[in-house]
Amino acid sequence: MVELDSPKETPLTTQPDLSISVSAGSHCRRYTDETTKRFLDYYLFVPKNAVKDMPLVIFLHGDGEVNNLDILENFGLIASAREIYGDEFPFIAISPCTREYSWINNKIPVTLKGLIDTIVTECEIDPNHIIITGHSRGAIGAWHMVNLYGDFFSAAVPVSSRYAAILNQDTMNNVPIRAMAGSREGCIREMQSLVDRINMSGGNVEFCIIDDCKHGQASSKAFAIETFTWMLEQ
Repeated sequence: MVELDSPKETPLTTQPDLSISVSAGSHCRRYTDETTKRFLDYYLFVPKNAVKDMPLVIFLHGDGEVNNLDILENFGLIASAREIYGDEFPFIAISPCTREYSWINNKIPVTLKGLIDTIVTECEIDPNHIIITGHSRGAIGAWHMVNLYGDFFSAAVPVSSRYAAILNQDTMNNVPIRAMAGSREGCIREMQSLVDRINMSGGNVEFCIIDDCKHGQASSKAFAIETFTWMLEQ
């Protein structure tokens, strides 16, 4: 009679906890920077499917939304993402609000960078997947942040901007950028000139024209599924 070995117990494997401490939904907050002593009100958008190491997308508004935080809960990139993905889109987003007509003056870039760093830590964002976008004056802010902080950002999508500042090519050239503008806007020539300058120095910028689109429409039309797919692939 042959005795069979008793079956060995298979140890239970535990799945890693990928949840984050921030609950899903829209969170209206204020960030105060200890260094600059300035603050930024902002919305933090956490999808229902949020987990650790998700991408982060920052959307900077234009002049029409200055000191108008309430509108940002469902505006621009966020409105487009919700229309496409519902409550389970593939990134976490922040939409900060300025109280002045600038994203580049009065230490706002330093304060904004501090806000981004805070969210990266709190929401356990993938540090290699941080995307900055903006419309109109917010796009100027997006250009400026890439100019200052370079490949801290994995990609940038400035929409409908005029920008003529001196650029730091060493930082700009390392970031994939998709510049966009509506076909019925007046900023196309200036944007094309800027794109050409960066690419001639070794940059990686593509310029996309949105058909039959005015300036105000570009804040939502730019963020179609193709744009989100491009951002998340960078």
